[in-house]
Amino acid sequence: MANECKVFEMQVPRNPHVPVCTVPFLAKQTLSTTGVSAAFTKSTQLIRIKSSLAGTVEFSTVAGAAPDGTGMTYPIEADKAEDFSVRPGTKVRFV
Repeated sequence: MANECKVFEMQVPRNPHVPVCTVPFLAKQTLSTTGVSAAFTKSTQLIRIKSSLAGTVEFSTVAGAAPDGTGMTYPIEADKAEDFSVRPGTKVRFV
């Protein structure tokens, strides 16, 4: 089975102390292994990532730049959703 990493873009919940996703999503991206997302817009403040395989996500450190192996990384488990606060222009890569 091919890996599929889904990235859901959201605004911050109306009450930031309540751990919920906001719907509708602003956008949804599907990445393959080593795939790079489009840059997040200024409306995107929160993303949820869920992958069918365990791996690592890497975030770009320069707005608009693609992650190149020098960015911030975070391990993710298979089939577990992870939420991240992001800045406009950030891109993410699944490795």
